[in-house]
Amino acid sequence: MKIVHLAPYYYPDFGGGSAVSLFSLNNEFSNHKKIIISEGLNRKNHKNHIIISDNHEVFYYHRFSFKIYYTIFKECLNADYIQTSSFFFPPNFFAYIFSKIFKKNLIISPRGEFFEFAINKKRRSKFFLIKLFNLLISRVNFHATSDEEVKIIKKRIHNKKNIKIYKIPNSFESKFSFSTRRKRQILFLGRINPIKNIHSLFEILVNLNDVKYLIAGEAILKNEKNYLNFLKKEIKKYNLEDKVEFLGKLSGEKKFKIISTSKCLVLPSYSENFGNVVLESLSQSTPVIASHSTPWGVLEEFKCGFHEDFSLKNNLVNKINFFLEMDDIFFENLKFNCQNLLDKFSSKIIKDKWINLYNSN
Repeated sequence: MKIVHLAPYYYPDFGGGSAVSLFSLNNEFSNHKKIIISEGLNRKNHKNHIIISDNHEVFYYHRFSFKIYYTIFKECLNADYIQTSSFFFPPNFFAYIFSKIFKKNLIISPRGEFFEFAINKKRRSKFFLIKLFNLLISRVNFHATSDEEVKIIKKRIHNKKNIKIYKIPNSFESKFSFSTRRKRQILFLGRINPIKNIHSLFEILVNLNDVKYLIAGEAILKNEKNYLNFLKKEIKKYNLEDKVEFLGKLSGEKKFKIISTSKCLVLPSYSENFGNVVLESLSQSTPVIASHSTPWGVLEEFKCGFHEDFSLKNNLVNKINFFLEMDDIFFENLKFNCQNLLDKFSSKIIKDKWINLYNSN
């Protein structure tokens, strides 16, 4: 089976949650030819064509270059599936039309792009493209990572009789396991992006004693760099210079070591279609406080975190204090709960779900 997969970014060129998860999953499909066509972020630092394994290749081109469209055409001609990790990535629309003309199976993973906060950027042009898609494309499979994303796809795409939506979460396998003493620190891990709502913790920090708020991540895009400058101004405004620390991008052992020494991880996002950082945190038995706008209500069901409204400051202070005041014995007991939830996202389980999706078409 040959699957041509289009993605704006892909690991190891870019290490965001969905990119890492996709890379890990593709490595599981040893008998499935996977071609990834990505714009990437560091094209100048490597060759345009990377062979990762006998069944896994990546092509990196600029989104508006002739080569990316030529490669899509050439590789898709004998593909069984055309799959996208993004709805609005410009080359995808070429692939959508190609799939219609040549009657190819099409799978689209919007990866949170249909959520209100995400779609508000360039709203008019995005809604125009959705309308155009609804007019032209009549048969398509959508992939969602959560129940909420299933709902939002149904809201945006009108050909409800001719589409199928499959809910498959991201997969995760941890390579690191640390057993270290917890420090009085809370951790944010992810892109420094306005959608992450990182600053919502600043008012809360004023009411917390002897605690560090570690922010691990990088700002790449222009709006992310602007948001980073905003965060620095807010830190000065609340006199939090001694409580907030920027760690920059962390990866590998360093990242998981920081997770393992933290009292909890916070995910205050305005919107998340999934949130791989939750699984990374659970792999180190570190509980998570996730916002109501994320699909992580299951944290409370498995007793390894809270699903909170980050606008309710007093509630949030109490929840953070709950973890700050817990001793090492408590965190040792958390391991069982965290592992139980983490097991549901193993690569083997998620791989089987994707195989079922491919075989059903």
